[in-house]
Amino acid sequence: MKISIRIADLNIDREAIVNFSKEFLTSEASLIRFNWLYLENPFGVAKTWIAYDDLTREMVGISAAFPRLVSISGNGHICWVLGDFCIHPSCRSLGPALLLQKACLNDLETEERSFVYDFPSSRMMAIYKRIGISSCDTHVRFVKPLRIDHKIKQTVRWKSAATGLAKIGNLALQFGEWSFRGSQDDVTRHEGVCGDEFSILFERARSFYPICLVRTSDYLNWRYISNPLENYDVWTYRREGVLKGYVVALQKDEGVQIVDFLSERSDEILKRLFLVISRYYRQEGVQSLDCCFPASHPFIKILKELHFIEREGNPVVVCGKQEWIAQINKTQDYLWWLTSGDRDS
Repeated sequence: MKISIRIADLNIDREAIVNFSKEFLTSEASLIRFNWLYLENPFGVAKTWIAYDDLTREMVGISAAFPRLVSISGNGHICWVLGDFCIHPSCRSLGPALLLQKACLNDLETEERSFVYDFPSSRMMAIYKRIGISSCDTHVRFVKPLRIDHKIKQTVRWKSAATGLAKIGNLALQFGEWSFRGSQDDVTRHEGVCGDEFSILFERARSFYPICLVRTSDYLNWRYISNPLENYDVWTYRREGVLKGYVVALQKDEGVQIVDFLSERSDEILKRLFLVISRYYRQEGVQSLDCCFPASHPFIKILKELHFIEREGNPVVVCGKQEWIAQINKTQDYLWWLTSGDRDS
C-alpha cells in the first residue's frame, strides 16, 4: 500500500474526518465537536492532514494542529498544539504514522516566528525520537486527596468501623489547612461568561510569565464556557472588586481536575483559591483534586505545600525554528506556565 498525505479542506472533508475520528479515535467525535474545536477557535481555524491510500483514495489517518496565541517575554506569537492524531488499525506500523507526523511538522515549521508543542503518548514519543526530537520537559500529574470514605468502605466491611475510620481520615486530610487564615468571601464561583476583566487580568499578569498561552476573555469563553463536551466551574479571587486570579475546574466522577489557573504574581492568591475550592468540593463529597504542571516549574513547591502528591508524568515536546527552540528550552529563563487546559485532545 502506498500512502500519500494531503492538507484537508475543513468544509469538504468535515464529515469524513468526523466519521473517521468517531470510529478510530474518540466516541465524542461529532459535527458539534468539530465545529467548536476546528472552526470556532478565536485564534484561527485548525490545520488538518489526511493520510490516504493512493490506490483506493480511502482515508487511513488524520492529524490536526490547533492555533494558540502565546506570550513569550510579553510579546505575542502564534503557536500550534497538536492533537487528534489517529491511524487506521490496518496501517498501525511505524511507517504511516512517521510519514503523517513528518508532513504535519514540515508544514508548520515553515511559518516564521512560530512553533509547535505536543503532549505525546509513549507511542507518539517513539515517532518523535525517530524524527530526532526529544522531550523538553515532563507534564506531571499531582493529586490532593480530599476524602477517604470510598477507600475505607472498600477495605473495611464492618460499617460502623468504616464510618469511624473515615471520619478520622477525613479530619487528618484537613489538618494542613487549619492553619490557613483569610476570608473566603473574596473567592466565589463565577457565573456566566468571562468578561473583559479576565483579559485585563492577563495583561497585568503576562509580564510575570516568561511563556504563557494568552488567556483573553474570548479564549476562556470558547475553551471553557462554550465547550460543548464538558461543564467547567470557574472560581475567581477578587480584592476590592478587582479580579486577581481564577481557577477552572472540571468534575469527573469522584474527582475534580483543575485544568487552568492564573493570577497576578502572587503564590498566596493561587494558594487561597486552591484551598477554598478544596473545602468546597470536600463538602460535596469529592474524593480528590488533581492538576498537571511542568516538572521544572517552581510552582511545584506550592502544590506540595498544599499536600498535592506527585504521580505519573507525560513528556512535552516543543519543535520549530531553531532560535525559538533554544529560547524555550532555556528552563532557567523561559519557564512555561503550561496547564491541562493548554491541550486540545
